[in-house]
Parts: sequence; C-alpha cells; structure tokens
Amino acid sequence: MQVTKLSVTWDDNLSFVLDEELGIRRLKFGDTLQEKLDDVDADDAAARFDAAFSLMTLELARLIPGLLEALGGEDRSAIVEES
Repeated sequence: MQVTKLSVTWDDNLSFVLDEELGIRRLKFGDTLQEKLDDVDADDAAARFDAAFSLMTLELARLIPGLLEALGGEDRSAIVEES
C-alpha cells in the first residue's frame, strides 16, 4: 500500500489535500483568516477582495517554505549559481 492523498491542516489556518505529485488540492482557509478579514474595514467589494487576496497570499507565502522543509527541503543540486 502507498499513500496517494494526505489531508493536512497547517497552523490552524489552512486545510488542504496533498496529492501523490505533491500538488495542493482543496485548499480551504480557516476561521482565523476569516476573523482577520472581518476586522478589515472595507465597504466596497473591490477593497474587500484586495484584503482577502492579500491575507491569502501571506498565508501561502508562510505555508510553502514550511511545507518544503517538512518534505525534506528543496533540491538545489541542478541550480548553477553565478558569482
């Protein structure tokens, strides 16, 4: 038997399914993010969308490095760095 899908809750802010190709599926933001969004004083739909997008982007920016580290780090052996 081999795991092909893994359900993960990260930092009580994000839930998702990690598939066999390490793709993130069924991404769902938690109540903490919704509470932060409720604190945003935005009357129009565009401003509220911008606030939601910013909060989601910040959470994903924290998730991706943590997920890479948990999975053994990034393979940088094929990267040629110029000096």
